[in-house]
Amino acid sequence: MSESGGTFLPGGEQGPRRPRNSGGGTPSHGIGVHTTRAARGAGLIALAVILGIVLLQVVDKGNTGPIGDRSAAKHAVTTTTTTGAATSSTTATTAPPASTTTGAAATRPPSQVVVDVLNGSGTAGVAGQLTTQLKGKGYQTITPGDTTHRTGSVVYYRSGFEREATALATLVPNNPKVAAMPSPAPQNADSSANVVVVIGA
Repeated sequence: MSESGGTFLPGGEQGPRRPRNSGGGTPSHGIGVHTTRAARGAGLIALAVILGIVLLQVVDKGNTGPIGDRSAAKHAVTTTTTTGAATSSTTATTAPPASTTTGAAATRPPSQVVVDVLNGSGTAGVAGQLTTQLKGKGYQTITPGDTTHRTGSVVYYRSGFEREATALATLVPNNPKVAAMPSPAPQNADSSANVVVVIGA
């Protein structure tokens, strides 16, 4: 063989040469085959990806929430329980105001309160005047009397008559203080009186 790639025939003649590809690569029909195979491979990969996406969507539609997520159901139950507890708590909280209103309504009317007015001011007639005024307001009154001298008026109440004494104090001049009945009681105070008013100087 020569460097040109031909074949020597007997007699020194050279045989026909094979055609060469000007690009030095494989023949053009070989390129077409490889291109077709690559396209098919790419198509198969794309088809597999699409099928995978479709399957994931079908599986995901079977769940209303994230897979394995049960916290939502537990949260719903907890919320319902908490709401019920809050309602009970609100009802319990609302109860005291109703009880307070009932307590205010339980204040006795003047007709059920016995009042004794004593004069400790040294000014004659003031105990009688106040007794007449209280009787006109509906209170049960005892004949007024005198007691030891004191400065400032006070309304004493026996056990259970604090609210009634506070209400009566608004009818006594000079803003008297309200206090529990001391021991011993003021001089000449009637033991049957629920409230004793001592008028001071």
